[in-house]
Amino acid sequence: MTNSEAIKSTPPPEDLPEDSLDTAIKEILGKGNPHSYSTITTIKRFLLQFHLASRFEAYDILNEAYIRGREYIRSGGVISNPHSWLKGTCFNIIREISRKQNKEQLLAPEFVEFVPALRAIEDYLVAERDMDSNLRILFKSLETLKKSDPGGFKLVYLQGIEGLSWKEIRDRLIQEGEKAQSELVLRQKGCRAKKNLRKIYHSMV
Repeated sequence: MTNSEAIKSTPPPEDLPEDSLDTAIKEILGKGNPHSYSTITTIKRFLLQFHLASRFEAYDILNEAYIRGREYIRSGGVISNPHSWLKGTCFNIIREISRKQNKEQLLAPEFVEFVPALRAIEDYLVAERDMDSNLRILFKSLETLKKSDPGGFKLVYLQGIEGLSWKEIRDRLIQEGEKAQSELVLRQKGCRAKKNLRKIYHSMV
């Protein structure tokens, strides 16, 4: 399926007549059109910014933005500058995806285990606003750990977020050119980093 077919495959609600949004999409999909390079490059930059470039295509995001645009117009909204509107909507879509994935990743058992305030989330006992608050603090804690102990942060990230085993972490680090260390040493460093993260977290609560 081509890029234009991907977008055309989702018909506008109630077959709304072509408008400036459709015109903008045609321009973006047109070969050699300056709007094509500008918009697609911008979306790709957004994906890179949120570390999602390896998982999503720019045209997938554009397709979702187009669908939202049609729904917005159907509800009575007016899009005066479709190219700017599409870029802004694509940014919001990518940010939504990133936030959703970060929440899912940060609720991995590894993180729930060493941040007691998050344990109740497993049983859905924490209100959404409380969960968001806990996650915001955890984000800040991780950022602080990254600045103070980049190596420890990396171990916590690889194990807690990517879910790698210590053997896989060892292999990954070697592939990235770092000095080979035993799994035991890495595990000990990871435990120290998690203790530091726990202290940072509780200092912010």
